[in-house]
Amino acid sequence: MKAIKESIDNKKEQKIIFVDIPLLIEEMDKLRDYDIRFDEIWLVYVDEENQIDRLMKRDCIDRTEALNKISAQMPIEIKKKYASIVIDNRGDIQDLDEQVRRFIEKSIKNLEG
Repeated sequence: MKAIKESIDNKKEQKIIFVDIPLLIEEMDKLRDYDIRFDEIWLVYVDEENQIDRLMKRDCIDRTEALNKISAQMPIEIKKKYASIVIDNRGDIQDLDEQVRRFIEKSIKNLEG
């Protein structure tokens, strides 16, 4: 957490800072202990079936192992309630890229007033 805080502090002059924290929601209390707060939380969402398939391919594991990994985390449907922006990752990489670009452009416009 200390490294995350230092990294953010070193970029304070930036308009937008992205911090990739896979278990952000689960670690929220620890982040607050380090006075790490976010204006927005972006969640990359994928439905459970796609999540299982991708985990199996990425980690070369069977369905049971994939389900065990997923069940060890907070359900993504609950995480969605914490998110300011939900990015739908059920499509291909180009679709994901377009969504991210759109959300960045929108965030910049909001900052500029």
